[in-house]
Amino acid sequence: MTGLVIDFETNGFYRSSVLSVAAIKIDVDWNLKKVDRLDTFVRHYHPVEKWNPHAQAVNGLSAKKIERLRTSAEYPAYFKDDHGLTNFASEAVFAVAHNAKFDSSFANLQIPWICTMKLCGGKLADAARLRGIVVKQSQLHEALYDAEVCLDLFTLLVRDEKYLPQQDSQLRRHYNTNR
Repeated sequence: MTGLVIDFETNGFYRSSVLSVAAIKIDVDWNLKKVDRLDTFVRHYHPVEKWNPHAQAVNGLSAKKIERLRTSAEYPAYFKDDHGLTNFASEAVFAVAHNAKFDSSFANLQIPWICTMKLCGGKLADAARLRGIVVKQSQLHEALYDAEVCLDLFTLLVRDEKYLPQQDSQLRRHYNTNR
C-alpha cells in the first residue's frame, strides 16, 4: 500500500505560506510489517506575505537561505502555484505526519491521514527519543529531516503493530482490497 510521510515548514501557523515541503513516498506491507522508502520530494518556496521572524527563528528559513536552496529550481516560487506535491502524491492512499491536522491543512490531499503525534504523543523529537530514535537537534524543523524522523516513528508503529490499518475506518477499505 503506497503512502506518503509529509512535513511542512511554514511562515507561521495555519493559513500562512509554505516555505518548505518534504514528502517521502513509501510502500507498506502490513502483513510483513515492512516499510520501504520509494522516492523523495523536497521543495522550497518564498512566502506570499511578509517574512515572519518568529517562524524564521524556529525553522531557520530566511530569504537568503531560500534563495540558496532554490538555485536552479524549476518549479514555481510560491507553494500555492505549484502542483508538484499533488502529482508526487497521485498513487498514495494515505499520508503520515507528526501533526496531521496542521500538515493536512496545507497539503490539500483527499486521502486519510495518520498522525504520529496522536499515536505517540508529544513533540516529534521527544516521541522519537522515547523510542530510541537518535535525533539531531540541529536538524529539527528542516522539512526533510522531520519527515525522516516521522518515517522512523511510523516504521516502529508498523513493526510493533501499534498501528493497524484495519482499525482505521478510512484505511480499512484499502487494506482489505490490497491483501
